[in-house]
Amino acid sequence: MNTVRFTGTIQLGSIRIVANLSREGEGSEGWEIPMPAGQTGVLTTRGGDAAGTITMDDEDHTILSDDILAVFWTDADGKPCCMYGFTATVNADDVDIALGGGDYEGEFPSGSVLPSQDTAVIVALKTARNISVEADDVNYIAAGCASRAVGILGEAAEIYPINIPVPFAPVLWDAASNTSTPLTGDPTKIVCYNAGLTDDYFQIGFSFLED
Repeated sequence: MNTVRFTGTIQLGSIRIVANLSREGEGSEGWEIPMPAGQTGVLTTRGGDAAGTITMDDEDHTILSDDILAVFWTDADGKPCCMYGFTATVNADDVDIALGGGDYEGEFPSGSVLPSQDTAVIVALKTARNISVEADDVNYIAAGCASRAVGILGEAAEIYPINIPVPFAPVLWDAASNTSTPLTGDPTKIVCYNAGLTDDYFQIGFSFLED
């Protein structure tokens, strides 16, 4: 029998809440997906809500044509934003982006649009790992990253994005506190993008109920 344990403290004004969680399951699995560092640039041309040209700050950037990318930025209210699933077309420092690029990568957050022209952005290269998870058996999920990042769990019909909007802000799901799993199917792949400016890992783990 595998046990998942979580301990945390929340301080809000004069209120201090200590959380201790223990969940038992048949087993657990975890993955660390290596992600290359994000690269900085500016959206110099906006060709629409989901297309444009990014001029990279570094002429030695590592983006190649046909790479799959995510674009991260911060809006005027300080909210971290992201769109993913862009296919790159590279011309020296300029990277043209347009949505589309195969399984799971051509998806983006509902209602998201690119920021205004001349917005500073971070461009992230896609990394992926094949996984195998039976959604109905999951009783606990934890995901995190030392950087701002997004991971997209994918399967044949649906995807489930896990957004880490700020570094060290783990995402947790607990079957004991929710009516149903957030997974819409059995994930077979996870696609990750790193908005940090150093190489990092997207960490995700699952605890499974006993059959």
